[in-house]
Amino acid sequence: MIELEIAFAEPDSSDRFLGDGWGATVPYGRWMTGSRSTMVLPPPPRRCAHLDVRAIVGPFWATGRVPNQKLAIRVGGIVVHEHTLDNMADLRFRIPGELAPVDRALEFEFAHPDPIDEQNPEGLGQALALSIWKMTIVGHGDDIPGETRFPPGTPSIFHVRSGGNIGNRMIQFMLALSVSRRAENCAMSGVLVPEWGLVSGNHVHDWCDLYIDEEQHIDLFSVTQFLSTHPGGKAVYRGYGQRMENFLPLETYRSIFKPTDSTAPAFGERYLVINVRAGDVVAGQFVDYVLIPVAFYRDLINRTGLTPVFMGQLAPDPYTDMLRAAFPTALFLESQGQMWDFEVIRRATNVVTSVSTFSWIAAWLSDAKRIYMPVNGLLNPEQYPKVDLLPIGDPRYVFYLFPVNKAVPPEELAAAHAALDGRWCEVSHNMLNEIRMRAGS
Repeated sequence: MIELEIAFAEPDSSDRFLGDGWGATVPYGRWMTGSRSTMVLPPPPRRCAHLDVRAIVGPFWATGRVPNQKLAIRVGGIVVHEHTLDNMADLRFRIPGELAPVDRALEFEFAHPDPIDEQNPEGLGQALALSIWKMTIVGHGDDIPGETRFPPGTPSIFHVRSGGNIGNRMIQFMLALSVSRRAENCAMSGVLVPEWGLVSGNHVHDWCDLYIDEEQHIDLFSVTQFLSTHPGGKAVYRGYGQRMENFLPLETYRSIFKPTDSTAPAFGERYLVINVRAGDVVAGQFVDYVLIPVAFYRDLINRTGLTPVFMGQLAPDPYTDMLRAAFPTALFLESQGQMWDFEVIRRATNVVTSVSTFSWIAAWLSDAKRIYMPVNGLLNPEQYPKVDLLPIGDPRYVFYLFPVNKAVPPEELAAAHAALDGRWCEVSHNMLNEIRMRAGS
């Protein structure tokens, strides 16, 4: 597949494609002005059976006078989509391959016949019709490899569509580094982890030659072979890459993600540092981001005989209230910021992770002697086989396998956790590996 993504709020991404009928850039995109707006894209690098387009578009309207905005989209003079917008819309439509030949520019016309010429809240002094935030074009089918378009020695590019919380973005960087080091003369792009000073810039403002639209998997061999043999070639990965086989050796990342906060305390052998992932997951809307039952912590504290230290997202909510009530003599360490929390986990001798990429990566990078990992929710191969963050063979890890269970609203949490009571069990590395393979992870 090939792909081109245009972020209209970013002039570097959109300006060179735009023709007539465009207004100012705003945080939510760019205004289309007048009755028509034009855009010219470079020819696709390969012939495709069709192009799938996704565009996030919203209307400008005058209450009581112009309740909506009409839109017709033409490519090469042919109407490919029509829509009437009365609110933000996620438009999806298809362009036949014959309208996108490899030897001719791709000409778009956005016809919007009802612009509003009155003074508008943006103070732009223009007749506004629609705002467009982002457009993504993906080419499918009948791909024919094109000629190399750049001279030998031109670096190829591996670009990640970086996004999500810090744990997700760190793992996306880890994957990008893995690809760029395996491929010959390959640069990273799209990396966005400013918390660690890792920002690679965005080097993809044109068609990419290889588009990978997998949530977690990536064929490292094929991708690195392509990048090694196509000077100037661009590969774009939209997923998260949360799989052990995507990573370089642990020491590589330890040398990059160096400790940043010297004020974080280090808890030694007497303590069990329990990272709590609460916050937005307490509402239960992220079905595979589950909360760890209070009874599991009680069981683990009794087994180890260690002094519990709860830390992380401890703001008052139904879940953290349950923890405080269950362990009134435990130390609850209030967060001093996510980088401070990260170092508390990394400096601990004994750690219990939560269902969280942040928690996972902090523990994995640590020098802990023992890491107790609940294999639960997103991290359970029987529940979510796309993700594989199980460091099988790492002697620091003790795995506790949970039955498949989903997140629930706060009012159902106590009953849901009671149903899990005693149903987790410690599993060996070999047994967990067998479970992982059976699940197809």
